[in-house]
Amino acid sequence: MALAQAVLETGHFTNSDTSRHNYAGIAHYDGSASGTPFASPLVGVRAQIQLLKKYALGNDATLANPNVAPRAGASATTWGGLAGSWASATNYWTVLSSMYDSIAAHAVASSTPGAADTSPAPAVPVACPAGTPAISGDYALPLERRWYDEHPQWFTKPHHDYPAADIPVPVGTPLYAVTNGVVVGTPTSGKCGIGVLFNGDDGIQYVYCHGQPGTQRVRVGDRVNVGQLILDSASTGNSTGPHLHFGIRIGGINHCPQPFFVAIADGAPVSPRSLPTSGCSY
Repeated sequence: MALAQAVLETGHFTNSDTSRHNYAGIAHYDGSASGTPFASPLVGVRAQIQLLKKYALGNDATLANPNVAPRAGASATTWGGLAGSWASATNYWTVLSSMYDSIAAHAVASSTPGAADTSPAPAVPVACPAGTPAISGDYALPLERRWYDEHPQWFTKPHHDYPAADIPVPVGTPLYAVTNGVVVGTPTSGKCGIGVLFNGDDGIQYVYCHGQPGTQRVRVGDRVNVGQLILDSASTGNSTGPHLHFGIRIGGINHCPQPFFVAIADGAPVSPRSLPTSGCSY
């Protein structure tokens, strides 16, 4: 469970706390860029476990190693009790439990050499939970770099209906903020399904749809940074299969993301305001 918490708190080990060896969001308050730094991965993990113990047993709990964790400002004797105490999010336990179940589903059934894995196969492909987005200046691909390298055609094919992009990645694929901005929408139903909309510092709105329930990592009003994990993919809303629907809106008008993706992947200058509004193949 502590590992699942670390994956959740760091956005699959991609956020600003990861390089600070803070794997549990310790002192990473809402609206702040990062939390408390720790000297090494070992110290960071130890601080997480010690703080969990303090939440459960009090600040005077006996510790097996020198104390490196801050004092617990609240208490919780169950993982569910961390919602609203360790984290402000009321759905913290729901998301954490889902993260744990996802990890457990891929665990080896037995540690005995040669033992067969009898766990049931997932109904849909499940993506690896970690990766690195491609970043060019103030912009990034909304997916790990490897997806573009392996399937560039997914990023350059036209949308079936209007200027946008449908990228057919499997359920659970991490989705990243393509630039810096402020979240203005987190839909949970309708055509978009589970989604995130944010207004970039460049004055452009970016749209993500069809995400996985329980994986929205931002709320309306939150500030996001380029490359920040914000959502996992799925097939919610008006969708016939797992994919990311990605849109770029300038002044309420949809523009083609395809040249945007190619420029970022090539490390070329990115000019979203010059994107076309028709003929979206590239």
